[in-house]
This record gives sequence, C-alpha cells and structure tokens, in this order.
Amino acid sequence: MNVLEREAIDEEKSESSRILARNRALEEYKLLQSHLITYRSASMTIKNWSVTVCLAGLAAGFSQGKPAIFLLAALAAVTFWIMDARWLVYGESFNSRAVQLENFFASNKPHEYSGPLIEMTCSEHRKTMRNKPHTLKLMLRRSIHMPYSIILSISALVFMLSKLNFI
Repeated sequence: MNVLEREAIDEEKSESSRILARNRALEEYKLLQSHLITYRSASMTIKNWSVTVCLAGLAAGFSQGKPAIFLLAALAAVTFWIMDARWLVYGESFNSRAVQLENFFASNKPHEYSGPLIEMTCSEHRKTMRNKPHTLKLMLRRSIHMPYSIILSISALVFMLSKLNFI
C-alpha cells in the first residue's frame, strides 16, 4: 500500500468519525430538546393551576366573606411562583448542554464532541444555579412573574379593601 492509498484511507476514516460524532451529537440534541419541551410544558401547567387555585380562593373569599381566604390565595400565588422558578432552574440546565452542542454543530470539529454528557453537564449547571439569587432572578422574568404578580396584587388589594370595610 502506497502513501496516497494510506492517506485516502485515513481521510475516509476521519470523515466517517466526523459523521458518527455529528450523528451522536444530533441524537443527544434531540433528547435535550424533548426535555426542554417537557419543562416548558410543566411550567405552563404550574401557571394554569396557579390561576385556577388562586381565582377559586378569591371567589371563596368573596362568597364566605372571610378576608383570611384572600391571604391564602396570595400565599398560593407566591408558592406557585417559587415552584415555577425552581422548575425552570432544572430546565435551564438542559439548555446549557444544548448550547454546547449548538456550538459543536457550528464549529464542525468532531474532536470537540465530548460524548453524551447530559447528566454531568446538567447536574454541574444545577449546582451553580441552585442558589436563591438565581431563583429570584428567574422569578422576576416577565414571562414568569406575570400571572403570579397580578394574582398576588389582586389578592392583597382585595384583602386590604375588605379589612377597611370597602368590600
């Protein structure tokens, strides 16, 4: 076998390993996308339950004439709000690995793909994001705080108005 034949075989092996790495990365990326969709869907479910429970609490407060029920509705809104933000911390951990894979696809360098590292990357990301300031930062995102802050404000306002005998 001459040098040219050996180089052609090496080049073919290199191309084959690049395609294999890209396919493995693509499979991992698809799996991550399905996880991200699941977390976003769960976030919407939390929001839906929050609105349902809190509006039921407000209705119960009006029908029973007990201002304390308005405070329970406000507390429920805060609880759902925190739960939604904490849930999204986990969702973001999958996003960090997806970004790494997108960078791999953009670079097109097979030696940069480091195998399926979903759990390792995600748990590493969660450790850094599990702190309270990050959760608070997530809670203040417009897409997250909107239903909760509105319900919390309405519940607090109705509670104060009922205590002042305006309702």
